[in-house]
Amino acid sequence: MDLIKAVKYIASGGSADSSGLSGMHHALAADLAAMMSPADREAVSVFVRVMAEEYASFYKAYWRSGARVREDARAAFERFWNAHGRAAASRIIDSQPFASTAVVLSETIWKNGRGVQLGQAGGAIVPLPEPSASPYPSYFTAVHELTHVLSDLIVLGAIGMDRSSVSISQQDRAGFQIHSMLEAGAIVADFLVFQAAGGEWTRQYLDAVSRWVGQHLGGEADFHRFFSLDPKVSKALREAFGTP
Repeated sequence: MDLIKAVKYIASGGSADSSGLSGMHHALAADLAAMMSPADREAVSVFVRVMAEEYASFYKAYWRSGARVREDARAAFERFWNAHGRAAASRIIDSQPFASTAVVLSETIWKNGRGVQLGQAGGAIVPLPEPSASPYPSYFTAVHELTHVLSDLIVLGAIGMDRSSVSISQQDRAGFQIHSMLEAGAIVADFLVFQAAGGEWTRQYLDAVSRWVGQHLGGEADFHRFFSLDPKVSKALREAFGTP
């Protein structure tokens, strides 16, 4: 919606040019214009002038500059994903049950990620990395969300539960405990995947998990002490995600 055009239309009492506004937005603006007194519309006119001046003198250039920075960050992440990230987590990505899988970088998510599914498409929404920042935090968050699609079923199967048993409310102690087990299960599954990838992947993943849990995990022993799972769950995850 062209915000300035819509507000100008409201301030004019419905006489200004409204071309370009959708039917719904035009109707909404017309209703607001009809409800306003002349004094109200004059106040809105002042606001419109300030908006237009601010946009022309500052915000247009500011937005374009920010858009370039955001595009650079997205491009850097995509290069990392294509050159290294996809191959390291191919066991997770190639096993997704969706017709198409995507990772969306979001400016509005600052922490954690969100798994999403729309029809036959699925994927993850994760924080857009800061300019010049490492792609690893957002990358590992994306893989974590994709892993849940696979590991949750394995964990629930190992303990003889289904999704109806899971709760994110701490008031439901049993349900929340299963939720915590699912989170730990996805993290352990990814550790097995990145351990198999070799090279720097294990260290980078341990650094990321250390930030998530607020505790330094210096190696495999620290990791497994922190994420101590039911033996049945550990066995099922090793069989599914460990080195063949």
